[in-house]
Amino acid sequence: MIVSFTTTPSRISNCSKVVDAIVDQTLRADLIILNVPLKSSKTGELYEVPEGLKAPNEKLFINIVEDDLGPVTKLVPTIKYLRDSGYPKNTRIVYCDDDILYPRPMLESFSKTEEDSVWAASAFRLLDSGVSGVRSHNSVAAIAEGYGGVCVTLGMFGDDFFDYIDKLISHSDALKYSDDLILSNYFAKRGIPVKVNAKSYSFDILYSTVADAKKVKLLSEDIDFDPKLAEELPLSYALSYGDRTALSMIYAPNTFKNLLFCMEILRNEDELFLYREYSGAKIV
Repeated sequence: MIVSFTTTPSRISNCSKVVDAIVDQTLRADLIILNVPLKSSKTGELYEVPEGLKAPNEKLFINIVEDDLGPVTKLVPTIKYLRDSGYPKNTRIVYCDDDILYPRPMLESFSKTEEDSVWAASAFRLLDSGVSGVRSHNSVAAIAEGYGGVCVTLGMFGDDFFDYIDKLISHSDALKYSDDLILSNYFAKRGIPVKVNAKSYSFDILYSTVADAKKVKLLSEDIDFDPKLAEELPLSYALSYGDRTALSMIYAPNTFKNLLFCMEILRNEDELFLYREYSGAKIV
């Protein structure tokens, strides 16, 4: 299993904490790939790899890449590297963020999932009247969120992947920085379902390296939730909740507006595959 992520010039100094958390998983990663561009496309700032990351580590590969593709740099250079290196199509890749100390069972949990789907600890979809707000393990979502960890296989990415990414991130900053959307849209293009991995992966407490590894409570107690309430909302957010059902939460209106704006761009470019029936959802 491969773990892949990227970082920014201002956060690269914290990445050793993330690497340590991944090395300490109950199921050890075969390789941890940290994709580091030469400079930030957003600020122009050069990257400086800290000494702690330069120390010999057989599990860590610092992959220096020429171009900063935005947040999708967490995955795109890794796909190219693994393909060029002859890795088999069933190679599992977990892509994640650079500011979370992931729970120790994460990789082991993903290793128990089927290889024909994208698995995410956190995922969401637009709601309609036929969709419940509560999701259990194995339930289908639409957009996989990278911060919770997303498990894919190398074979999910076709020869069209790199051209697809180049087209969308070159279109606008709105798309370039909507990595969860454009990656999930690609999975939909390939007909690969996104499923919630809510089994055996307790996700109620994460640790933020940005907050000096202080506890960041996302969800820590049982809450009675009425699915009918979710059906009245335009967007539902499914967060994995241990071995129980996923709990739906509400996205902020500005985030929802940005999502719809980006989806409209994709539709205008004839690249919208997530919601083939999408007709311009509105906040209610």
